[in-house]
Amino acid sequence: MSLIKLHNKMKKQMDSIEEAIHNKDFSKVNRLGMSLSNNNEELMQEARDLSNNEKGRYVNTYA
Repeated sequence: MSLIKLHNKMKKQMDSIEEAIHNKDFSKVNRLGMSLSNNNEELMQEARDLSNNEKGRYVNTYA
């Protein structure tokens, strides 16, 4: 999934978490929080991969 799609999905999840907090639906808060955490891990991993690819391009340019 692209970084933008993941970020948009996470924003929607945060809105849903806020709504669940207001509704005192804490099991939903917990479930959405775990999903948000997983998406955050995926976002960070994609960013690391893209960063490493960029670094590799620059290294290969000067090799």
